[in-house]
Amino acid sequence: MQPQHRSELLRHGVFVVACSVLIATGLALVGHGPLDETLAYSLPIGVVSWLSIDLGRMWFSRRRAIPWPGGGRGLQGWLLVAAGSAFGYCVGMALGSWYSGRPLHLTSFASPLMLTSPLVITVLASAGLSFFFYSQGKARFLIASVAQAQRDAAEARLALLQSQLEPHMLFNTLANLRVLVASDPQRA
Repeated sequence: MQPQHRSELLRHGVFVVACSVLIATGLALVGHGPLDETLAYSLPIGVVSWLSIDLGRMWFSRRRAIPWPGGGRGLQGWLLVAAGSAFGYCVGMALGSWYSGRPLHLTSFASPLMLTSPLVITVLASAGLSFFFYSQGKARFLIASVAQAQRDAAEARLALLQSQLEPHMLFNTLANLRVLVASDPQRA
């Protein structure tokens, strides 16, 4: 793995962990269990989903300029998000259930508020963070493309100036020789 990919992966990981902690804290504050249990669900769901999506993204886009499957066009990237979210949800729910000593229910809609169910939170958070990371990657790609275009334009301007100077120098040299031939043939 290239160093730039490692640093990007680390940045994404820190961001995902922070979001998972915020989600767990919010759920604990609204009465969905103690903080340690909400963290036991939120962290594995978030980290496994993120790793599945980000490593899959790097694998599927390894030969593409835009670091997203399909270059950000089409369903391939969003299918990766769906699969990574589902995998993260299943693994995270299993680890959270193991930690809390509760039976595993992958379709946990017991919440009176549908938006606080683990599955809905996983889908919304995964889609939102994936879009955010995709947007950042595309912005970096576009900035690099603009910088490369500016470098190419500067090189083209320099080549144009050089091509304009060379005939001018040749003309001046020939003009000086013509004058010297007429006035001082020996020196010419």
